[in-house]
Parts: sequence; C-alpha cells; structure tokens
Amino acid sequence: SSGINAEYGGDTVSICFWKENWRPTSFVDKILKNLQNGLHVLCLLDIRVKEIDWSKMVRGKKVYEPPQFMSVNTAIEQILEIIKDKDNREREFLNEDTLCVGIARL
Repeated sequence: SSGINAEYGGDTVSICFWKENWRPTSFVDKILKNLQNGLHVLCLLDIRVKEIDWSKMVRGKKVYEPPQFMSVNTAIEQILEIIKDKDNREREFLNEDTLCVGIARL
C-alpha cells in the first residue's frame, strides 16, 4: 500500500518529457494547488511509444525510436528545476524536502 487515500485526491497531473525547445511547466501549478488545499497529487509520467525518428524519415525510411518510459527521477528533476523560479510562499508547499511516493511499472 502506498498510503495514498482516494478521499484526499486532487486533480491528476501529467508530466511529459521535455524537449530541447519545449519545456511545459503548468503541471507544477496544478501540483501546488492540490498541495495548498491539503490534497494528494497523482502524477502520470510520460511514455513515448511509436515516436518517428525524423532524422531517418527525411532520408525516406520510416523508423521508430525505441519506447521510452519516464522515470520517477526524471519527473522529480523537472519539478525541482521549475520550482527554483517559484516564490518562497509556493516553495513552502513544494520543495526538495517534500515527501513523495513513486510507483513505476506495476
């Protein structure tokens, strides 16, 4: 058991892989809202399946990249990167010392 109680569940959040020129941060605002309201947060981590390898596609070959599953560590790294820019009031709810439970590939 993870100790997470559905009765205290807030909005579910999706965390996607960042790309070189695309780094969405809005999911952290949703996490903060849940925590500020005393709610648990369920974060769904990104899965890349059947992503086309565009470097081979331009040469006329349709090749797919291998599947990639976001790790809990990657998600945490992204969250910590985003909260560096948050004000102290928000960091009170979400910071390096916030207790998190990670469950992967059940």
